[in-house]
Amino acid sequence: MAKIDPRVAKEIRKCKSDFLYFCKHYLKIVDKRGNTIRLVPNAAQAKYFTSVEQNPWLYVLKARQLGLTTIIAAHNFWKTLFTSNHRVLVMAHTHVAAETIFKIYRRFYDNLPQVFGFPLDAANVRELAFSHGGVIKVSSAGSGSARGATYNAIHCSEFAFYKDIPGTIAAAFQTASDNASIVLETTANGINEAHKMWFAQDGYDKLFIGWTHDTGYISKKRPKHIPSVLADYKEKYELTDHQYWWAVQTFLTKCASSYNTFRQEYPITPEQAFVTTGSRFFVQLYPNAQP
Repeated sequence: MAKIDPRVAKEIRKCKSDFLYFCKHYLKIVDKRGNTIRLVPNAAQAKYFTSVEQNPWLYVLKARQLGLTTIIAAHNFWKTLFTSNHRVLVMAHTHVAAETIFKIYRRFYDNLPQVFGFPLDAANVRELAFSHGGVIKVSSAGSGSARGATYNAIHCSEFAFYKDIPGTIAAAFQTASDNASIVLETTANGINEAHKMWFAQDGYDKLFIGWTHDTGYISKKRPKHIPSVLADYKEKYELTDHQYWWAVQTFLTKCASSYNTFRQEYPITPEQAFVTTGSRFFVQLYPNAQP
């Protein structure tokens, strides 16, 4: 066996012990403009990492497109790459979503420098199996493909959109090893089991990350029209002009001027996330609440 250059060995040890260092220097992603860039965690992603370090059982309620799926994948990939026999299960709400998430993992591996390209025993559209026993398996909720194995980390992505939330999660959890890390991550989907779990007194820390945590959610173009429903939005949530202009533009375009859709997809508070069509759950139950 060829002797490893001491400088290379030192770098490997550094990366093995420091996730953020490895992430910033060696993991590649595709940004919103389609460019392949290094993964430098944004504020929302950094907040996730800090939280999961404190409690590996974490329920993340979030706004859309904050990069949470990416940073969870990065952390799982890092752990699997440098830990023998570490097994990861990722469950997505649809087959398409599962394949999209797997592409994140595959991109991480394909863009590693040769010194980190630890050999694979198997690789297909849903699984990476390293020669040291580490495995990353991605499946869709309800597929049953996770049965018969044991996993050290489980990531349930967009679980509020599973057809059978209690059944799917219960089945996945039966595959968890002792002291496994379990991350439930989702945008809200009205008043369902995911809503109930957010308020449950259980072993999960609850982490909410709203759209204002992303410094990229700004617009330098003043809207020509301000909808009346957003008239006091800027002052109420102490937004900058550029944040406010982004919110108005997103409300009018991506959310088709639906305030319920806007609050559910891009909430600033957890209370905003849990909305139902044509009504406000918290205001109905708690008239004095201020969502």
